[in-house]
Order: sequence, then structure tokens, then C-alpha cells
Amino acid sequence: MNRRSVLLSLALSAALLSCAGKGGAGAKAPAIPDHPSKLVYPRFEFVPPSAADYRVELPRGCVAYLVPSDELPLVVFKAWFREPGVGADPAELGAQALLAGQMRRGGTASLSPAELDDALEGDAVSVGLSIGERFSTLSADALSDRFAKVLPLLEEMAHSPRVDSARLEVDRAAALQSVAHRYDKPGAVSRDLKNAVLHGFSQPALWSAESADVAGATREAILALARNRFSPDSAVFAVSGAFDRAEMTALLSKLVESWPAAKERRPELPETAVRENPGVHYVDYPSEQVHVHMAQPFVKRPHPDYYAASIASYVLGGGGFTSRLTSAVRVREGLAYSVYSYAGSSYFSRSSAGVVLQTSAANAGRAVSIVFSEIRRLADEGPTPEEMSLAVEGLVNSLPSLFDSPAATAEALAANELDGRSLDHYALYPGELRKVTAEDVKRVVKLYFSPEKMAVTVVGPESAVLPSLRRELPGLPEKRWTVENLRSKTEP
Repeated sequence: MNRRSVLLSLALSAALLSCAGKGGAGAKAPAIPDHPSKLVYPRFEFVPPSAADYRVELPRGCVAYLVPSDELPLVVFKAWFREPGVGADPAELGAQALLAGQMRRGGTASLSPAELDDALEGDAVSVGLSIGERFSTLSADALSDRFAKVLPLLEEMAHSPRVDSARLEVDRAAALQSVAHRYDKPGAVSRDLKNAVLHGFSQPALWSAESADVAGATREAILALARNRFSPDSAVFAVSGAFDRAEMTALLSKLVESWPAAKERRPELPETAVRENPGVHYVDYPSEQVHVHMAQPFVKRPHPDYYAASIASYVLGGGGFTSRLTSAVRVREGLAYSVYSYAGSSYFSRSSAGVVLQTSAANAGRAVSIVFSEIRRLADEGPTPEEMSLAVEGLVNSLPSLFDSPAATAEALAANELDGRSLDHYALYPGELRKVTAEDVKRVVKLYFSPEKMAVTVVGPESAVLPSLRRELPGLPEKRWTVENLRSKTEP
């Protein structure tokens, strides 16, 4: 060891001894709790990214959120286009079911399907297209030095799809199989039964294609449906990865200026209506587990009751093992492995609020009865101070998960823009939750988690389910549905 190393070692030892002696000879280390439940943690204060720091305004009313990161030599790109993905014409259902797949797999005006695949795979590019209820999206993941080559390909896929006849028949066969097996699992029946009961069958956003629709969809119908889509006006972009901010801004500006505008815009969809439909609605289904969904109309955001209802749902059944429903239905009674509550969030239509569980057929009535009892107890007594604290901090501490990667950060900021919220929404979120009082929670439970207003949808063997429900909840109205009702979009 040389002289310099010896001196450094002595200096470090002296510093450590000095730090140890500052507490005094009589200083005691903090006591170690005798149980993990007694551990005390400092309060965690998360500061979300500022949307304004990443927001860039582009031509034609477009906005981009650019989140540079040199972690990997990649660029992750996603764009949202404000256009309804579905129409109000049932004759379009088959073409709608096949459209997005053909835009990706059916080739373009200048590239056959195989040539398009080779162009993407040769540069290790992953792309995606989706056509949703109110937005269409384009996405791509690419090496940063090849990203500029991807955008022209995306533009051609979106605006000049070929709809190759051979690939179309492959997609059609897959879609027909998907339709045929849609209700092979009770969870799918439960989802569509709940939608039918709460929304009816007149809502275009909830329509789905049946076999005849898919079989009858022609190439010409798909091409007609593809026209005037992905217009960049008022689009929102989320881009993260290894890039220069100024260069990416210039690239996206050139993109939106060159893409053609829609010559004709599809009409906006009306809000999806939701209705009260109390009583038991059931489908006789041969399954061991019964799927139960209790739901009623909630609110469209922004709404002053949303934050109170979020806390109410957390206390009731959304907070995992700290929630009342998990403690009562799963832990104490052993009736269900999965039970939770929710308060929906949508800025475009009213949502629903409710409770979801799975249990055995013989225990369905008992489980629903306990859920109703816990709802009434929370409405009458309100949450305890400890439950309020756990709920608020649990919801606040879920915020960091929205920003756990550069791509997630860009998407969260873009979603905030699409919902029309303020740029400081995420920073204000904890304060809005902490304004809620126990009396607010009691009030919203009575409004939005009312057993008297809830539709109870049940999917399971009728011979065991109905006696259980009638024994525990006598007098509830009953309506029998079938899978054929769901397929034909007719109420019983």
C-alpha cells in the first residue's frame, strides 16, 4: 500500500469514528419493533412530472408529449386520432371487425403484405393500429436511428391499405372462430350481460359483429370504411426514448403538415346511456364458478362526487385486503377468492359503479347478501378515520405507477390531454382526495352503491343459483336471459 492510500484510509477511519461519537456515549439506537405491523415509515411525497415540461404544440392543432431518455437506443411512439371507430350502421359491423387487422396485415398501395412484413421486420420495427370507440391509434417501437423511416410506412398503412384478398380470408377465418367461441367462458357472458342490462342494445359503442356480419364483409366495404381515417387534425402524440427534442419536434411537425386531412369526418357517437335496472338478471350457464356483477349508473367526469366515490370504493372493496368486502366475503366467510368494488371513470359518457365477485352456485345468494349488508353499514356508519387514511394514501401512492417508465410517462400525459384535464391535474390529484370527508363518503355510498338500485347479473347454473338467491334475498325481481339474447341483441 502506498503512502497516499494509507493517508486516505486513516482519514476515512477518523471520519467514521467522529460520526459515531457525535451521538455521545449514552446515545441509543432506535428500538426495533417486535412485529412488522409496528414499523413506522416516513410519509412518501411523490411529485408527478409537469405536463408543461414535456408538452409541444404542433401544426394543425396537434399536441405532442416528448419524454427523452437515453436508457436504450429506442423510440416508442403512439398517436391518438380523435375519430369514432364505430358507426351507427349495423351493416358496418363485419367490416369494422376486420379493418384494423387488414391495415396492418393486408399490405399497402405500394407494398404487398409480404413486402410490408419484410420492411418492418428488416428494421426490427413493431407497429400497431387500433380503431376504438372514440379514438384510432397508431403505434411503433423502433431503434432510434431507424425511427424516421417508420413514419412513412405508418402513414401508408393508415391511408393506403391494400386489403389483400388472401390475407383477408385468413383474418376472416380467425374472426369467425373468435365469434363462435366468444361465450366459451362465463366471464365473457357476464361482461356482455352486464352491458345489456345497464345499457340495452341500442348503443353503437357496445355492438359486436356476429358470424353473418363477418362472413358478409367485402373487400370493398372494408376499403370504404378505411377512407378518411387517421386525419392528423387535433391528434395527440406520445413519444419517448433516445432522441433530440428539437429534432423530434421538427419530424412530427413535418408529419402532421404532410398527412392528408379527412375529406369527410365520421359523425361523433352519442354518449353511451346507462340506466337503472334493479333486480336479478341471470343466464343459465354450466360452470362451477358463478360470476356476479352488481352495478348501477354512476357519473360522467369531471364530477364533484368522483373523488369521494373513489375513496368509498377503496374502503368498500377496492383496497385489497384492507377493504370491507375482502374481509367479510373472502377472509371471514370464505365465499369468494375474488371480490372487489369499483367506481368507473369516463370523460365521454356516464360510467357505472358496483361490485364484482365469483363464488360457488350454492353460495351466490349468501355472498350477495353480505355485500349488500356491508354497503348499508358503510352508508349508515361511514368509514373510520383509519379507513379514510388508508384509502387516501393508497390512492395517492398509486400515482407513481403511472410514471414508472419514459413510455408510461408520455402516455399518461397524453391521456390527460385527451381527457381534457388541466396540465396540473396529476399534481392536484392528492389534494382533491384529501378534501374528502367521512360524511362525503357516506353520502356517495347511498347515491352510487345502493342495493335498491343495483342490477345483479349472475352467470351460472340456474338450478343452484336461484334457490340460493331466493333464500337470501327474497322478493327481488328476476329476469332470465340467454346467450342467444346477447348474440341477437334482443331483450327477453
